[in-house]
Amino acid sequence: MVDSSFRTSVTQVMTKCVPHLQSVCSRSSLRAAKTVRGQMMSMDALLAADPDFKVIHLLRDPRGVVSSRRAMHESSVIGRYSLDGRTESNTVRREAVVYCRTAVRDIRVRQVLEARYPGRILTLKYEDVVVGLRQHADLVYRFLGVGSTPKDTRAWIDQNNAAVAKAANASGVSTKANASTPSYLSPSRKRSRKRSASAEDAASKYSYLSPSEKWRRKRSAPSEDKASKSRYVSPLEKWKKRLSPADIAAIVNSNVCREYFRLSGTNPNSSTPSKVSPRSQGS
Repeated sequence: MVDSSFRTSVTQVMTKCVPHLQSVCSRSSLRAAKTVRGQMMSMDALLAADPDFKVIHLLRDPRGVVSSRRAMHESSVIGRYSLDGRTESNTVRREAVVYCRTAVRDIRVRQVLEARYPGRILTLKYEDVVVGLRQHADLVYRFLGVGSTPKDTRAWIDQNNAAVAKAANASGVSTKANASTPSYLSPSRKRSRKRSASAEDAASKYSYLSPSEKWRRKRSAPSEDKASKSRYVSPLEKWKKRLSPADIAAIVNSNVCREYFRLSGTNPNSSTPSKVSPRSQGS
């Protein structure tokens, strides 16, 4: 049963926002849409109907998927695949199984579509993107035919990487993104870095950012206050904190999730993202 006030708010948003979005999109040379529940079987008709249509297939470790949904919807059924678990562990494990079943089917359908529509499907793994944002941004933009990564996007990536490194250093944690940075810095080197950071902060104060860009950066960058109060945890490690060892083992050992790991080329026992180049028929 949908609440009437919710229905009213949705109607208002549709009435006010959709015409604006249609106007902006109709003038854009590149249009992108993110779908969470869209399945690969739906892509066949779209690829056939529009020769310029391309698909980016993003995969993620089922343990990370379940952990993320559990954190976002701790006391809600929103975003869940599975709704009928009697216990928390049962729900977590069933969520992973249903996700893996969907992902396995998508991978198999995608393999057929790649042969049918060469050069129009790019497959990425979340774990690889996290540790190589700049590399994968370049890959995505080349795949889309845009060329190099836009300047604003590169600036955001650099800012995000710097914030992540700062949060990790504040809690004494080494990350893949800054693993090459020595833990010891001489006083002169520290002063040099501090001057560079101050210059970046000053430059950012006088550069124009739209309200939506300000919101996006604020939402994406790790909070300095949170970093100073709690130990930094890499996005690739959070599921280890949120899921019990029994749940992790059950997910890894389930037949359908093992099939997902096999088809996606993921080693479930490795904490290091794959070194294999992102799979694409469109390079």
